[in-house]
Amino acid sequence: MRVVKAYPPNIEEIDAAFQVRGKPILFAFGEIIYNPMGVDIAPELMAHEAVHGRRQIAGEGILAAFGQYDFLRQALKTNPTEALKRRAIEDWWHRYINEPAFRLEEEIFAHIAEYAELCRLHGQRWTSRRAMRRTYAAHVARRLAAPLYGNLISQARAKEILLDASACTEEARLYRGGPPCPPVRVGAG
Repeated sequence: MRVVKAYPPNIEEIDAAFQVRGKPILFAFGEIIYNPMGVDIAPELMAHEAVHGRRQIAGEGILAAFGQYDFLRQALKTNPTEALKRRAIEDWWHRYINEPAFRLEEEIFAHIAEYAELCRLHGQRWTSRRAMRRTYAAHVARRLAAPLYGNLISQARAKEILLDASACTEEARLYRGGPPCPPVRVGAG
């Protein structure tokens, strides 16, 4: 992914919902990571943002969910690749901002990749894989349960999901593009 030191094109909509302007936040927008504050991006955060970018471009059923069939027909006639990508990214962001359940699901996917990258990069430093997994899961779970995403999940549930995902190696498949594990239940149990 390419990193650009600027705000994403939809910053007004994002900032209205999350009040992020002026904070060291990264924004995936398709194949670009917007980094307006120019912060150093750790490899695990690159993995996190890459998941968002790939899922935005893939559409993940968003275009059909919004019933934009007329737009699709027109886009296919004019510039299918860029027009469809742009619409898929914009639709993803619209749902991300307006639908907390969708936001949580997307953040779970991205945080699983972040967790996997931490384990991959630093696993050789640990004598106990179990201790490593639990330490990194707790660290990433704190981020997933943070106010930035709307306090949509408890830290304990986030950690449980991360550890469950690592048991089926979902994280490695997700950010490398392989087939997914069975869906993760995000409810309280």
